[in-house]
Amino acid sequence: MLRRASRLSLWFMAAGLIVTGLALWWMRPATPDEFPHPWTGAMRAWHGAFMMAALVQFGYMLAEHIAPRLRAWRRNWDGLLHLVLWLLLGISGFFLYYPSEALDALLPMGDVHLAAGCGLGLFFPLHVGRWLKRRRRARLPVLFRSASRGLDG
Repeated sequence: MLRRASRLSLWFMAAGLIVTGLALWWMRPATPDEFPHPWTGAMRAWHGAFMMAALVQFGYMLAEHIAPRLRAWRRNWDGLLHLVLWLLLGISGFFLYYPSEALDALLPMGDVHLAAGCGLGLFFPLHVGRWLKRRRRARLPVLFRSASRGLDG
């Protein structure tokens, strides 16, 4: 379990990355001939700043939260998928910053980055919700635990 300050900073960075990422997507030019939006540079700077903070948080999460749970990956499938999406975002973000002509022709990194970011933004509440459900079930008295499993399926 993460400390409260770690959880709050994670939510803050995730919200910042999602908001700036969606703003960048909304401000993108419709065609290559159009001029970029005047705030695109500032939004990229903020997106990069949130990402730098998120990389520090990711290092902490890797040591304190992810590594102890990797052995039970079958039970923590949502955490493993979460990790894969974060890695995909990092790799695609790298190739957006340092573009490769051959790789971009094969697989457009902007689309991969957008899909992974939206997937992570939608999947993060599910990951937290599963944790809250397990935590609530662990706090139930033993008498009610078997009854609640029967209701949940």
